[in-house]
Amino acid sequence: MGTMLYGRGVFLNVCYDELNLKQPDLVRDIHREYVRAGAELLETNTFGANPVKLATHGLAGDTERVNSAAAGLAREAAGERASVAG
Repeated sequence: MGTMLYGRGVFLNVCYDELNLKQPDLVRDIHREYVRAGAELLETNTFGANPVKLATHGLAGDTERVNSAAAGLAREAAGERASVAG
């Protein structure tokens, strides 16, 4: 996910996990690309979605919301064609 986000112009100084809240369409579209390419398992966009890492972006209090949004986006994109982990 991170490589795909970077490839779409999201800089490294951005909290990629926060994109689940701020740019959900972008995250969902990337998941859908993976499904179209034949992925059977999607990983949620939650690599750093823990209180310690999110605190560096002032988001420690949003940990549950970030993770919940990430899971929802992946599930939506997966539909019946793929499983979701994360």
